[in-house]
Amino acid sequence: MEETPKSHGVTPLWLAMVNKPAGMEDDRRDFVQYLVEKIGVKVDVMHSETFWTPCHWAARHGDFFLLKMMLEKGAKAFTPDVKGRFPIDIAGYFEHKMTVKLLV
Repeated sequence: MEETPKSHGVTPLWLAMVNKPAGMEDDRRDFVQYLVEKIGVKVDVMHSETFWTPCHWAARHGDFFLLKMMLEKGAKAFTPDVKGRFPIDIAGYFEHKMTVKLLV
């Protein structure tokens, strides 16, 4: 379940962070929590082309709970993507105020 050279950083955790199906927020959070706490997946997996991490995706979706979990598990909040944007930049662009406050 971890990143391999052929995965390009696309792991089950990364995919769970990218996808946010409407009405399934609790299931998504439970799945991510299971991956992180029970399986022990890496929280800083980075896509090989965009350099987006789970923190970037949590910031994009304004998911305070998942972002807080990632940070508590050792994710780095100050990892830039390929364009130099940090998770706080993404959260600010999408006006997720509570997520921005968490990242500050």
